[in-house]
This record gives sequence, structure tokens and C-alpha cells, in this order.
Amino acid sequence: MNPTETKRSDEREYTTVVDGRNQPIRRLYRRDGAFYTRFTTIDQAGRKRKVWRSLSTASTVPAAKAAMLKLISEAAQVTIPVQGRCPTFLAYSERFLEEASANKRPATQRKEKTHIAWWVERIGAQPVSRIHRTHINNAIADLRKNGLSPRTCNLYVITLRCVLKRALEEGLITSLPTQGLRPLKVTQIKRQLVSTETFERILEVGAPSGTKNHQQFQDYYRFLLLTGAREKEALRVRWADIDFDNRQVTIGADGLAKNHEYRVDCESEGKHPLGEHGASNPMLDAELVTAQWEDTPDANIGLVAGASRRVIIDLDSLAAKDHLKDICDLDTHTAMMTAPISKTGKGWHVHFDDPSGSYAPSVGTNEDAGIDIRGGVSYIVAPPS
Repeated sequence: MNPTETKRSDEREYTTVVDGRNQPIRRLYRRDGAFYTRFTTIDQAGRKRKVWRSLSTASTVPAAKAAMLKLISEAAQVTIPVQGRCPTFLAYSERFLEEASANKRPATQRKEKTHIAWWVERIGAQPVSRIHRTHINNAIADLRKNGLSPRTCNLYVITLRCVLKRALEEGLITSLPTQGLRPLKVTQIKRQLVSTETFERILEVGAPSGTKNHQQFQDYYRFLLLTGAREKEALRVRWADIDFDNRQVTIGADGLAKNHEYRVDCESEGKHPLGEHGASNPMLDAELVTAQWEDTPDANIGLVAGASRRVIIDLDSLAAKDHLKDICDLDTHTAMMTAPISKTGKGWHVHFDDPSGSYAPSVGTNEDAGIDIRGGVSYIVAPPS
């Protein structure tokens, strides 16, 4: 016997679905050929309310009944929000900036403050628990009307999501109103690679020879080209981050690079770290080292100074070794006479103990060329490589 349907007097648009015995199925309805369910749930303010939900994936009565029971069961698992007055977005965002944003990079903090200030103008008086998808969709539409790009709009939503995720962790809301919100589509611009000749012409046009600071301008952009450093990362590079002997430069040694991890640009492939994070996360476990060596038996040995509790003086030549003897005091000279020394391709490595592992690396000045100090996250290629 096929299920039949009866009209409800209080809900003329909907008909109650009945089973094969012509008995009504509680909470299950049909309208315009589609199945719906109505049940009581708890909103983000902790109040009970009845809601309609579409069962669009169901095409038969048994499937609709199963989908309805699953939906009701999932709704029952939602945690009731913490009772008490919920803070407004204005008040909560101020606390977010003070606590959650404090450990972020200065540039990130400035962007979040700008984004949150805009959201405060829109929903600042709204309790955090009453921010809904409608508020967000309307805000995105306004951003687009103001001429902001899809990518910038997405960044505003990401900042809002960070604030609301913290509210979710604290139990102020039970779900994210941004859940399932798709980012605006961003059209990627295909950029054509620039040849070396074209790049040099651009430099000459941008800062012609004879103009003020033309050499600094050209050197700066060549540095960006050759290292792949970001604009501000390159401006923060110090002399101590450059290893002239090994022809390598450390980008982000100050900890302000993207993802807070530094990277090394180096011409010598044999000095490239195999680990995922390079010298910032060296292998300290003997079993891991053994396993790595089995995978790459021809690898060289990288010795991170700080992790090895050492400070290493890198002497580039015999002249550098003699010069060091001339400039060091008696105590340092005596310590060098008893310190372990390893031979390199062009000179020597002199090893000293550094119990704290915090000695900062540095390179020699013009006067002391060929004398470098390896400490902290700086590393050397150790024997028998």
C-alpha cells in the first residue's frame, strides 16, 4: 500500500506524511514534492524554538524518515551555551586583540585591528551569540560595493572567523556563523616571467645611473630577485645573516618571516639541509639520524652550533688563521691551542663549548675577512663530509 498524505489544518502549505499503514509520521511533512521536518531546537541564546528543515536529499518516504531522525539526533548533540549575558562583538573583539593577538607579528596585528574596527562598525552592538550568516553576507556585499577586491573581502572574513572561533572555544556560541561560507572567487593573474635583460633595463629606467641612491635601489631589487625574499624580509637582513664563505644568506633570522621560520638561500647544494625546517629544527634523535642516513647515504653532516652547544670559529684561509692569532688575547689564544680543530676545504673550524647554546652568529668585518663565528642556528658541514 502506497503512503498517502493528509492536510493539516494549522499548516495549509504542508501535508503530513503517512506510512504504509496510513499512520502519520511525526515531524515529517511534504510541500511541493519535497520533504521537510519540524522540530524543537536550542538557539545560540539558549532559547527553545521550532525550526523547519528541508530534507532535500531524500526522494522516498523511508529515506526522508531516516534523514529526519539523523538531523534531529545531530541537533540534540549541540551543547547549550553558557548561561549569562553574552558580550557584544565590540567588547569581545577588544579582549581578543588584547589576548589572542598579542603573540602575532606586528604586521598581522595591524591588519587584524583594521579589519576588526570595520566589523565593529557593522556588528559592534550585536551580542556574539546573535551574529548570523545574514550579517556576514550583507557585510561582504558592502565591501564589494566599496570597491574592495574578492581577496581583500576574504581576508576580512578570515579575521572575523578568528574572533568567532575563540568565542566558540570559550562556549559563548555553539556553532560558527561562517561555517560553510565559501570564499569569494579570486582570479589569479598569470604573470609572464621577466628575462635577465628586461630586468636590468627595468632597474636602469627605475633608477638611472647618476641619480641619487641608484646603486642601492638596483642592488636591493637584485637581492630580491636572487634570493626570493619578500620586500620587508630583505630590508631586515643583517650582516650577521650573510655567510660569505659558504655563499649563503639566512632570510628571517629575526623570527618575523612568514610562518615564523627562517630559510637559507645557498648556492652549494651539498649544504642544503634535508630536514623539513632545516637548522631551525635539527635532528637530535639518534634513531632518526640513522634512518635518514639509510635513505640518503651520500648526505653530508650538518652540525648546528646552538643545538650542539658549541661556538665555532670558521677560518677561511691560512692568512685568516694568522690574523686571528694576532688579534686575540692570551687567554683566547691559550683556549684555541687546546680546542678541537677540524680541517675544511679552505681552512679550519675551531670548536668551543657554549653550554647555553645561545651565542649569536656573526661574520668578519672587512679587516677581519675570512674569520666567521658560527653560533645559535648557524651551522657548518662537519667531518668526515
